[in-house]
Amino acid sequence: MSLFGRPATRLATALALVTATTACGATPVDEFHRQIRIRGGGLTTALVRDAMDALAVEYRSKDLSLTALTLKSPDASLTARVRDPRHPDRLDEFTYTEEGLGDRSPVKVSAHDDLDRMAFPIKDVTALGNVEKLVDTALVRTDGHVDSVEVSRAGAAPEISVAVSSPRTDAVVTFKADGQFLKVTRK
Repeated sequence: MSLFGRPATRLATALALVTATTACGATPVDEFHRQIRIRGGGLTTALVRDAMDALAVEYRSKDLSLTALTLKSPDASLTARVRDPRHPDRLDEFTYTEEGLGDRSPVKVSAHDDLDRMAFPIKDVTALGNVEKLVDTALVRTDGHVDSVEVSRAGAAPEISVAVSSPRTDAVVTFKADGQFLKVTRK
């Protein structure tokens, strides 16, 4: 077999394929990251679903009650303050990322904290079944990129706040737990 026989032909073919596939339709890295940031930086329904599944395993219960839930962009993380089902006077904080569920961190609860008033069942926040729609609606009503999505309960029912930032202004787009748009507050 000659020096330029089969192995050289295979190598040349492989190099041609690599060159062709990297040049076709490639998006520059900066543009790719800009698009991800604009779209909410990985804030997805799958992130919420996977985090809640992991918490259900941790607590051996799907009926979880939270006092706060925050999705953060651009690291696509979810932080939840969970009321321990077996000890309802205790709160634990967890962070979930693509690596999985982090360690439990106990949260100090003061004598003045009314956990019954602060807590909400996660199943009542049905809009988390379509995080992408929340992000899209927030972006349509503002100008910028989504920094975070937060769920908390200050009144009778939990509300969702989507924080949007731009070079000119910051805003919070507020939704009911079912995803119904409530208002935009500019800072």
